[in-house]
Amino acid sequence: MVGDVERFDRRAAGYEREWLQERFHGPVRRATLDVAAAMQPDPRAVLDVGCGTGALLRLIPEVFPGSRRAGIDASASMILAADGAGAEMVQACAEWIPFADRTFDLVLSTLSLHHWMVRDQAMREIARVLTFGGVLVLADRFLPHRTERLAEDAGLVVADVAPVFSVGPLPVVSALSARRAR
Repeated sequence: MVGDVERFDRRAAGYEREWLQERFHGPVRRATLDVAAAMQPDPRAVLDVGCGTGALLRLIPEVFPGSRRAGIDASASMILAADGAGAEMVQACAEWIPFADRTFDLVLSTLSLHHWMVRDQAMREIARVLTFGGVLVLADRFLPHRTERLAEDAGLVVADVAPVFSVGPLPVVSALSARRAR
């Protein structure tokens, strides 16, 4: 994780201008929001885990106007570069989310899971901060089949795992959607 954080710290200033943002990250963010809107149409509070420079957080008002927005990222430089995201930004990793239990109706994470060091702990933290009936939408490259099991072990009920970004016939990014059981 330290290597990843240092690498993202170095890239933070120019991160939003990288060529992958428009062609890859942007479409993944939009598709993730589409999945989220279908499952949780009116969340009061939304958390982005691994928010980077806040690009997804800036899109949230278009889909969920009036929702409280918060983001966490392990990279302090990414958080600082998120100026203008209009959301509460906190330097933290997915394994230790610094918010109270049952704070968020919706937790999103795009292209971050593969950076988490202790995935089962991160999934438990996400389940902890979700309200009862709250939704997680997690999109990442080649979601390992264990991800469903991690969600279930954390007390989440998996609704679907579906491709959200493909290159030709090859699905590259899938989204897991799950709900916190009552």
